Amino acid sequence: MTRGAEPGADAAAENGASEAAPAETSSAALTRALARDKARRERARREPVGNLWRQVARVGTLGWMIVAPIVLGAVVGRLIDVRMGTGVTWALALITLGVATGGYSLWRVLDENHLHDERDGGGPP
Repeated sequence: MTRGAEPGADAAAENGASEAAPAETSSAALTRALARDKARRERARREPVGNLWRQVARVGTLGWMIVAPIVLGAVVGRLIDVRMGTGVTWALALITLGVATGGYSLWRVLDENHLHDERDGGGPP
């Protein structure tokens, strides 16, 4: 080992190119990740209010996407139960259908947003 060299430099020299390739790949991946992070931060600085209102709108939309099918199922189910005299059978069945529909809608929107975020370079800044 030469004076001023890093500890373990002799081992790296002995291994030669076998360790150089993973280090270059890791370095390239790190460089890309840092570039994506920088782009996200710049985008967040340019549109801070737009991002806030976009998130508020998204939360409101997701809320309605879940609540509306459940309430609609309850109302329609209750109307059917009153006309047919079946107690709460239809109401429970249509509420369950509303929960399933709302859950599916939520999953579909979140999955689309996740795919969109991945194409843009990741999640929130």
